[in-house]
Amino acid sequence: MITSAIQGRQKIEEVRNILRGMPYNSDLYKMLKTCESLCTEVSKKEVLGRNSRVNYHTEKPLKDLNECIDRLEKYIILAKLLG
Repeated sequence: MITSAIQGRQKIEEVRNILRGMPYNSDLYKMLKTCESLCTEVSKKEVLGRNSRVNYHTEKPLKDLNECIDRLEKYIILAKLLG
């Protein structure tokens, strides 16, 4: 389970390396791009929370990021099985 943007970036890089070893699938790369956007959103909220006294809630973006990466990993497994 990802708890920060740094962990999210590391997981995204792991998934990107898996995708590089597979035949090109534009849908999987689009999903990866969506995960990267969610990770950027989490990162921005973390920075805003550190730089101000206002509490920026990162729970929802982190939940969305975890779901996105989990879904992408499942699609990768499915693509490997069907490919």
